[in-house]
Amino acid sequence: MATDAELGIGIRERLVYPVGDPFAEATLSWHFKQFDISAGLGEWMPVGASEAPPTTKAGLGYWGTMGTLGATWFPDAEKTWAVSLLNRYEVNCQNRNTKITPGDAYTLEWGISKPICKPVDVGVVGYYQQQVVGDHGHGAVGNRDRVAAVGPEISGFIPALKLFISLRYDYEFMAEDRAQGNTVALTLTYCF
Repeated sequence: MATDAELGIGIRERLVYPVGDPFAEATLSWHFKQFDISAGLGEWMPVGASEAPPTTKAGLGYWGTMGTLGATWFPDAEKTWAVSLLNRYEVNCQNRNTKITPGDAYTLEWGISKPICKPVDVGVVGYYQQQVVGDHGHGAVGNRDRVAAVGPEISGFIPALKLFISLRYDYEFMAEDRAQGNTVALTLTYCF
């Protein structure tokens, strides 16, 4: 088996290899008796390790703006169950590695959760993502990629810190014209 040195992989590359691009979003939400509604606008920042395909590096290599609109329904009066749908639309900038601008993408995220104790929920989540506009630029192909995923999620709220924390694992399937894999996502949301 080849060592990292023989493969030309340095310590810095090993440390940043699994790190993707951060995403920052401003969100407004409205809370009703049995529903919560949210809308947001955010930006993907290309600071993770990236390179031209084929690659397994987690960074995208381009800026992207994403609009979000979603709702959560609480079927019972005690709010012991939650059913959520979230619509996302992404507009992307030119990739620094390929000089191609990836086409716009639509994502539908969903989740069903139940509290296991006062501040902690567990559930099953998933998403379907479809590229709705073809890529632009020299060498771009007309394919429109898609992927679906499903997996578990655990989340909680720390009132003293006004911090919502979520950890999820997504198993991807049905990938077409793109890489298929597994994703672990840690989300930190600070409430103002």
